[in-house]
Amino acid sequence: GFLLSSSFFSIADQDTQVKLKLANRLYAQNSYKLQQDYLDLVQGSFKADIKLENFINNSAAVVQTINTWVEDRTNNLIQNLLSQNDVTRDTRLIIINCIYFKGTWRKQFEERSTNENADFHEASDNVSKVKIMFTKEKYLYGENKNLRVQIAHLPYKSDNTHVQFVFTVILPEKGVSLDSVEQKLSSKPQLLQQILNEEEIFYFLYRTKLLGYSQSVYRCERKGKVSLG
Repeated sequence: GFLLSSSFFSIADQDTQVKLKLANRLYAQNSYKLQQDYLDLVQGSFKADIKLENFINNSAAVVQTINTWVEDRTNNLIQNLLSQNDVTRDTRLIIINCIYFKGTWRKQFEERSTNENADFHEASDNVSKVKIMFTKEKYLYGENKNLRVQIAHLPYKSDNTHVQFVFTVILPEKGVSLDSVEQKLSSKPQLLQQILNEEEIFYFLYRTKLLGYSQSVYRCERKGKVSLG
């Protein structure tokens, strides 16, 4: 589903090592009446509230309202989530789910080990020059011939000994789409844990503004829209 359970965020709220902010909200056409059972579900289980808006006569203002709210909830990391083309007079319901996460790597990368001019091979076969961080450590790592993929977990520092926050890297083989791998893992969630084992690996990670030597800031945005016609 689009929305994450509130229990996930309750765990993060009690952890001083990570920062996790949630932006869950439904925007519905103000002339529509949503069933109370549905409202109770999204409010109680997913910490999502519902706002009534006038998509028919005021879609441009609704876009600005939603974008401003998302920016405020995600420390301005997610901006302009919606464009004017995303909302029309036929729109009846918009589901917004945004996540802001900031954590510190349990095993930090050394700046001196960074390749400042490495080749990065894109899915389109283009090759671009990027900064690649490098480390040699023990991580949960696995390969799977059926999925044709390599997977690694990079853990974050945490106060919680029972629940671990990890950054999961999925590297499909050439010709295998990430979407197909995600669909297979979603249909068999236990498969991921079955193929992972702790191994010492040479690990290379593309360095960006969001992924640094000691910390990573993660932005995730999903939006769903229901329209007439």
